[in-house]
Amino acid sequence: MLIYLVLFSHWFADFVCQTDYQAQNKSKSMIALSSHISSYTVATIAVLTIGTMALGTEVGLVDILMYSAINGVVHMFIDFFTSRVSSRLWARGKVHYFFVTIGFDQFLHVAILIYTMSLLR
Repeated sequence: MLIYLVLFSHWFADFVCQTDYQAQNKSKSMIALSSHISSYTVATIAVLTIGTMALGTEVGLVDILMYSAINGVVHMFIDFFTSRVSSRLWARGKVHYFFVTIGFDQFLHVAILIYTMSLLR
């Protein structure tokens, strides 16, 4: 069940909590990117904390904080590159490659989320 909670937390933090400003400016502004990463990390902490309590799993708060912080940092590096590539592709009308890039961005995020799940003991 924990994998589903992790994937839900990613969807919620990366899509629901990302503002229009963050989405439209993270490719050209470190302030917008940092703002996105901050809200992503806080939302991940909140969802995992509430979710693990609701599921009755034995995941400690320190583990959730460490997991969320590491994934927040890695998320920033991924988005730093993929947002720049995707914004250039969109501007050039390369819609297919834009979506290929967005899909690869999500693949990388999910791969890292799963890879680091051992931190949620």
